[in-house]
Amino acid sequence: MFRKFITNRIKFYLWTVFQVITFYPPIVTLFFTENGLSFTQVMLLQSWYTILVLVFNVPSSVWADMVSRKKVLIIATFLNVIGYSIYGSGKSFAVFLMAETLLGFSVSLLSGVAQAYFYEMLTPEEKKKDKQYFASLVTVSLIAGVIGNLSGSVIASQFGNRMTFWMSSFTALVAFVLSLMLKEDKRIQQVSELSLSQRYEKYMTKVKNGFNHLKNQKVLLFLVIQNGFIGQIFRINFFYTQGKLTDIGVPVAYFGLFYAGLNILGAVVVKLAPWIEKKIGIWNSIHLTGILIAMGFFFIGNNSNIIIIITIFILINMINYWRNPLFSSYFNRLISNEERATVLSFMALFNSLIYMTLSPIMGFVADKIALDSVFIFFGVIIILAVIVFRIPKNNIKVIEGLKELCGG
Repeated sequence: MFRKFITNRIKFYLWTVFQVITFYPPIVTLFFTENGLSFTQVMLLQSWYTILVLVFNVPSSVWADMVSRKKVLIIATFLNVIGYSIYGSGKSFAVFLMAETLLGFSVSLLSGVAQAYFYEMLTPEEKKKDKQYFASLVTVSLIAGVIGNLSGSVIASQFGNRMTFWMSSFTALVAFVLSLMLKEDKRIQQVSELSLSQRYEKYMTKVKNGFNHLKNQKVLLFLVIQNGFIGQIFRINFFYTQGKLTDIGVPVAYFGLFYAGLNILGAVVVKLAPWIEKKIGIWNSIHLTGILIAMGFFFIGNNSNIIIIITIFILINMINYWRNPLFSSYFNRLISNEERATVLSFMALFNSLIYMTLSPIMGFVADKIALDSVFIFFGVIIILAVIVFRIPKNNIKVIEGLKELCGG
C-alpha cells in the first residue's frame, strides 16, 4: 500500500511536469502577429479566456467536490490537447477563439482541483509540514516552466513558431495519459443515483457552504484579498515587463533567458520558504513581503538603469515565488476537506475579477500616460491592499488562527 501511495504521488508530479511544460509563451506574440492578428484581437482572446474561467470556475469545482477530482483532471488535460492542436493548425482569429475557449474551460476545471487533489494525497503527518510539500510542487512547476521557455525558443528558431503549439499538444497528451493512471480520491461521492432536482439542490448547497466558509473566516478572507491583488498584478506585469526591458535596452533575444532565469531562481527560493517563514514569522511573511514588492515596483517606475531594473525585477519575483507555497499552505489549512475545491475556485473567481478589472485600466495608463506609471500604480494598489486588509497583531482570534497555521 505504501508503494502504491508513493507511486501515485510520482504520477501526480509527472502529470504536473507535462501539464506545465508549454513551448509557445516566449514567442506567442510573434505567432499572433505572423497570423495577422492585431494587438486588440490578442487582448480580446485573453479577455474571452478570462471570462470563461470566471464563469465556469466555481461550477466545475463544485462538481469536483461532488463527484470526482480525478475525472476533472482527465477532462481538463484532454481539452488542452485539443486546444493546442487547434492553435497549431489554425490561422485566423475565429479558429484561435475556438482554441482559447477550450483552454479556458480547461483552466476553469483545473483551478483549485489539482491543489486539492495534491493536499488530500498527503498523510496526516505530512500535512503538518505541508508548506514543504507545496514548495516541492511549486519547484517542480518552475523547473518545467524553465524547460518550456528554453526549449520553446530553440523549437521556434529551428522549426517555426507553429511547431511550439504542436509540441505543447504532445506534452499535454502525455499529461492526459498520466491523468488516466492516477488513483481516485477517497472522498468521491456517487451522485449518479440522485434525481436532477436532488443534484441541483446538492450543487446549490455546495456553492452556499463554500461561499459562507470563505466569508465567515476573516483571516482566510483577508489572505485571499491580499494575495489576489499581488498575484494578479504579477500576472498583468508579464506584458509590461517586456516593454520595460525593451526601453532600457535589453535585446528581445534575451527575454526567454530572462524568464527562464527567474524560474530557476524561483525554484531555489521556494524550497527556503518554510525556513524563512520561521525566521521572520507569519505576520511579516504576509505583510512585509507585500510592502517590499510594492517598493520594488515604485523603484522600477522611477528608474532606467539596466542593472537596477533587472535586479529589482529578480528580487520582487523571488519574493512572489517564495510567497506561493506559504499561502497555499495557509489556504488549505483554513479550508475544510468537503469544501476545499469549491472555496479555492471562489478564490480563483475573485482573482479573475481583479485581472479583468485591472487589465484595461493598466492598458489605459500605459497608452495615455506612460509605461512607467503602470509600475507606480502597481505599487500603490499593493500598498492599499496590504494596509486595508492587514491582519492586526492585537487581534487574539487572528493570532490564534495564525498559530494554528504554524502548528504552534
